[in-house]
Amino acid sequence: DDWIINGSKQWITNSPYADYAVIFAVTNEEMVKQKKGGISAFFVETDAPGYTFDGVLPVMGHTGGDCGSMSFDNLRVSADRLVGPLDNGFQIAMFGISEGRLSISANCIGMCEYALDRSLEYSQQRMRFGSPISEYQAIQFMLADMAIDIFTMKYMVLQTAALVEEFPKTGRLPVKEISIAKAYAVEKTQECYDRAIQVHGGMGLTNELTLNEGFRIARTLRIPDGTGEIQRRTIARQMLRGDTAF
Repeated sequence: DDWIINGSKQWITNSPYADYAVIFAVTNEEMVKQKKGGISAFFVETDAPGYTFDGVLPVMGHTGGDCGSMSFDNLRVSADRLVGPLDNGFQIAMFGISEGRLSISANCIGMCEYALDRSLEYSQQRMRFGSPISEYQAIQFMLADMAIDIFTMKYMVLQTAALVEEFPKTGRLPVKEISIAKAYAVEKTQECYDRAIQVHGGMGLTNELTLNEGFRIARTLRIPDGTGEIQRRTIARQMLRGDTAF
């Protein structure tokens, strides 16, 4: 038996370049209405008849992979292309999204370390009234705040990654911790780049050191794999269900 898929999707990372795709489609409308599943995952070739790539979606800051949209017109998929159990695709999708959230959080560490390194270097080279601006308390506070956020972010991500590694043994995906890490990391990354631009003054706006671009990327990262509001809703729901350990 084959499945016939119709519809469209957008904001799909790396869709302009993919040879294969995992498509999540409704396979049981009644289960979807009852919020009991009803979505399944299928592994398909992107050159299959009925699969059309519609184009790249331009975004404010590049996040490591272009996003695109695609449409499906009577896309025929054989039953052996089903990924995982039938009607359980949402759980598969959420596992992938959780990994994406943690990956974004880890990327934020590197971004912030770059911004801090550039700020430390510039503040010691930029002279003002005969002294480097690194001697000014206002500059020191901004540098210190960046370091505090990086330190916190790094160990938050490492601890969460350790919990994910234990998932095969414990059977517990640390959904709450992943959302905490993602919400904190992306928001602090934008703050970090705001401070770095402030340390550099006018030079920070020129993008000569890519701080301008970094700020746009940092703002963009607050959207993929769930906004800060979604992360906070997830955190609260997990705690209300009894997941209150830290």
